[in-house]
Amino acid sequence: MEITAVARNVRMAPRKVRVLACVFKNTPVVETLTRLGYVNRAASNPLIKLIASAAANAKNVHNLEPGQLRIKNITVDGATVLKRFRPVARGTAHSYKRRNSHITVVLEG
Repeated sequence: MEITAVARNVRMAPRKVRVLACVFKNTPVVETLTRLGYVNRAASNPLIKLIASAAANAKNVHNLEPGQLRIKNITVDGATVLKRFRPVARGTAHSYKRRNSHITVVLEG
């Protein structure tokens, strides 16, 4: 049985989230949440919330305990890009992009 949870428009670049997401594929949910608690990266907070939400969905909807669940897949896709400008010399501006992410977690139990 597969349980899916999605976080949309997370204000973090997909490249930063993918660094952590690829580490935790095919691992138990309880172990993943414990290990993410000790990771000193900003991307760990949205992943902790999303995996905990998926585990809660599994418990409330399908009566599965978190100890029975494994992370089958985590995908991180690009979301909307906010275009911003920074003032530079001689009254001109340089553009930069604020990237966002869509994170999808699939659990199997």
